[in-house]
Amino acid sequence: MNKIITRICVLAMLALPGKGVAASFVPGCYAAVADTAFVRDTARVVSTRLSAGTLVVDTTLMVSTTYVVDTVAGTIARASVPQVSDSLAVRSVGGSGVPDTCIIEWADSFALTLQFPLTASRREVKKDYCLWFTPSLCGAGDTLALPAVVFQGKRHRKYSAREAWLDGRQEWYPSVPKGVPGDTLWYEMRIAVQPWMRYGNLALCLAREKEGCCSVDTLAPLCREPFRYIPPYHPVIPLVVPQTYALAQENPVLHRLADYRPYDGTQVLRKEPGALYVHYPVNRSYLDTLYRTNNETLDKIVELTARVSADSAAEVRFIEIIGLASPEGPIAFNIRLAQRRAEALARYIQERTGYPDSLFRLVSGGPAWTELRDYVADTDSTNEFRDGLLQVIDSIPDPVMRESAMRRLRGNRAYRYLCREALPELRNAGYVRIYYDNAPDRVAIVINRAIGLLTGGYPAEALAMLETVAYDPRSYNALGNACYVNGDIARALDYLQRAAQAGDEAAARNLFLIKRRIGDGAE
Repeated sequence: MNKIITRICVLAMLALPGKGVAASFVPGCYAAVADTAFVRDTARVVSTRLSAGTLVVDTTLMVSTTYVVDTVAGTIARASVPQVSDSLAVRSVGGSGVPDTCIIEWADSFALTLQFPLTASRREVKKDYCLWFTPSLCGAGDTLALPAVVFQGKRHRKYSAREAWLDGRQEWYPSVPKGVPGDTLWYEMRIAVQPWMRYGNLALCLAREKEGCCSVDTLAPLCREPFRYIPPYHPVIPLVVPQTYALAQENPVLHRLADYRPYDGTQVLRKEPGALYVHYPVNRSYLDTLYRTNNETLDKIVELTARVSADSAAEVRFIEIIGLASPEGPIAFNIRLAQRRAEALARYIQERTGYPDSLFRLVSGGPAWTELRDYVADTDSTNEFRDGLLQVIDSIPDPVMRESAMRRLRGNRAYRYLCREALPELRNAGYVRIYYDNAPDRVAIVINRAIGLLTGGYPAEALAMLETVAYDPRSYNALGNACYVNGDIARALDYLQRAAQAGDEAAARNLFLIKRRIGDGAE
């Protein structure tokens, strides 16, 4: 199967502290190997701006993300670990009108990109001063310092240029990005993710130092709202298997029409699961309800055919009755006898169910040589006649000569043994098979079509279709994922919880992953 590699990137914007705005963070940039198509989700981010001196919160649809969906439960192959090199890019983006927005981007969970503006007003940085910004990424017990940026006043730039010239250098701070007061620099840093960054909250902090000709003052740091890494979500949404006809699960004599194979004389009928057959006395085709266990078997056959007829979940297509005769006697006679036995059983069923002739398929199995051989093979290996009988049956192809050889075997004692033990079991109209067609499982069809829409990138349409079958618990896993993709997390958790409680392992896994993504305390 061809593998598809997809890269998913989600952006999140964070407000500065003190602004009274909670951060909205939806990470999830990753690479995955998938066996299937994709389903789109949307990420909403929060930014802040000033309007007429008032802080305004904008919730805007910023980016569509793509989640990998498995329609077959299984394990998604782990992407290869890329080599990530730290890189810094700082560029001027104009004056102070740039929104104070931080963009966090996770890539493959192996790389983290931080983007944010840095600015210093002329009031903050006088002509003789400079202001240093040193960003750092802070975790619970670890900190990663990032390259610093400096804003220099006009005279300070001249002083540093003169000192560099006197020192024989082209620039006083050759590797430090520089800005001027009143300008805005866009800081973009890509770093290799360290293990501690994937666990717990992270915060971006800006250490500030104000430097003059004779002093250095440490200012209060600026820390943005915390954020955290959230693992990517790979939902498992298996296709729903149409329901098996419940009555067939209880009664193996019921067969799907698609499983029909014509009787060719090689099948051992007596060993098929749930075999139903009636017995006849030697050379008789009259159906005696009191003979052996016939009455019990006939009641079960009639009851079963009536139940299938009354059940709207299935439709009887035909009833196959295979008549058999024991191998002794003329072949032509045994073929006709087996046919009459099948006809007698069909009439009995017809009289009690009202089924038409067209619903019956009668088969004359003739002499039951296959059944006889199987019966002999099943006898104890210490049986004195077993090996000799098997040798005769297997080595003589002509049935007339075969019967004659059996009569002579061990002075006719082996044949008398068969007449006493085996042949009465073979005089039956043997075997009843009922073939049915399932009524279409409409719910399964709807769920699977909706899963196709979900994996094809149409989550709203998928949700609308699934809601028409929400009464069926089989829809809960797909419904939960459709709700999640459409942003209704509460309903998503409810449906997945109900599916998991009903024993749906895929739903339980999806529930765990969603709770982990939203930080609901799932372990």
